[in-house]
Amino acid sequence: MIYKEEASFEKKAIFSSWQKMSLEMTTIDLLNTYNDDSWTGAARIFRSLATNTVGLLAVTLNTLSLVVLRKLPLCFTETTDLIISMLVVMDFCTGVYILAIENISLWTSIPDTWDHYCKVAYPTMAITQLGSTMVVVILSIDRFILVTKPLRYPAIVTKTKLKIAFLLFMIAPAFVAYYVSDSYFEIQTRYCRLLLSSEKRPFLVVVMLILSSAILATVVTNLRILIVSFKIKARTAPAIENEERRNGRTTSTSSFRSTVARGGAELARALEVKALRTVLVLTLAQGIAWLPFFVRVIHNFVTLEKSTKVFEFMAYFMGYSSCWLDPIFYILLNPYFRKGVKGILRERST
Repeated sequence: MIYKEEASFEKKAIFSSWQKMSLEMTTIDLLNTYNDDSWTGAARIFRSLATNTVGLLAVTLNTLSLVVLRKLPLCFTETTDLIISMLVVMDFCTGVYILAIENISLWTSIPDTWDHYCKVAYPTMAITQLGSTMVVVILSIDRFILVTKPLRYPAIVTKTKLKIAFLLFMIAPAFVAYYVSDSYFEIQTRYCRLLLSSEKRPFLVVVMLILSSAILATVVTNLRILIVSFKIKARTAPAIENEERRNGRTTSTSSFRSTVARGGAELARALEVKALRTVLVLTLAQGIAWLPFFVRVIHNFVTLEKSTKVFEFMAYFMGYSSCWLDPIFYILLNPYFRKGVKGILRERST
């Protein structure tokens, strides 16, 4: 009888321990499922469709923009055309990068076998995407000078100065590209991960803060431009109506160039109101698109923690989206540019 009770007690203990172990395993499995960062099945297809759509839009729209800028030079002012051409080239390269890197990462085994894959992919992303952001900063400064100092604008903003400014503004992206070259490919997430040493972390945090400050300064600059444009709008409204009546409402940018040649600085400033609003919207969209990226990167640098799969994807997706939003703004919000695009599409269709 005693042996039976001991055997029964042992069976109960074994069953209890097995039940507890089963419960713990179930909990761990649920946690692993919830925290699963792998891109498999439907999740991989969704990510591929989203990123490829963005990449195709970027390549198509920026190619169209390059064609328009080449066939119809001086859609804006001469120096502004140069800045926009720089931005379009950067965004086009970003689109090519998205199509190449995302498909290689998701659907091939190259990142798993080639140790230097991320040493090429990660720096390329830093150069193209951060370079595009810095060109937007230059574009905002260009517009601000045109509005506040229209008579001195040709002397202040020249092609040589723009090229020097572009090289200076590319220093921060170049440093980021150099420091993120020490990275590896994580098979589970199919993303490149940064090997962040104690020596590199403070410097990268400072660089990211500088880039974030540049975006904030750009937004503030465009807000100041908008305030100035509203101040001159009421003062020059009759002149705008007369100029549009003389040249037609669809050629306001063309008439702006002829007005500048005649020395009508006040009217030229008024005719730039629409373009200034375009730049403001573009810059705000760029800042919003990059905000999750900077939040994620700075958070990871400070805490050394990894973001969730959803947040990481949204950060990359919003960062990628700026490369096709830029030409959308040029085409939709600039009448002369839009007219040129329609003409080219009409020629291609016939």
